Amino acid sequence: MEPMEGQTALQALLETKRIYTIKRFAKVTGLTPQRAWQLWHGKTGISVKTALQVAKATEIPVETLLTLFDQPPAEGRAAIMQG
Repeated sequence: MEPMEGQTALQALLETKRIYTIKRFAKVTGLTPQRAWQLWHGKTGISVKTALQVAKATEIPVETLLTLFDQPPAEGRAAIMQG
């Protein structure tokens, strides 16, 4: 799904999972509201740990989240994602 004007790629992806607000994103994923806001607005990168947490809660593939934040999985990350 292509982001609409003024929307980040993460927001567009979350919309497909019926997550339309930062508050809902934080609640579903267990992230703090501050961290959810940063990710929602693309103000910060995403760690493997956070990507795994978001992936588990939203069923968005970890690889997609890492790529979205311009962090393609490295060999070490691949092992973590499989484990």
